[in-house]
Amino acid sequence: MRAVLMGHCQRGRAANQAGLSLFNDAWVKSITKLRFEAGVDTRDGATTKTFLAGLSAAVSLACPGVW
Repeated sequence: MRAVLMGHCQRGRAANQAGLSLFNDAWVKSITKLRFEAGVDTRDGATTKTFLAGLSAAVSLACPGVW
């Protein structure tokens, strides 16, 4: 699990260097679509919002300064 989180940290660092947020609109739309297609979320995206909030909290704790 830690390796997955560190992967998000690295992606966040790269996004920050490009002047973007780790959770840019294109990535959020992509992950929302994937979760819907996989059947883990409904069309309204309620559980994806919870997933992204949790991921954001984990990244902010594990990778200070990455957003």
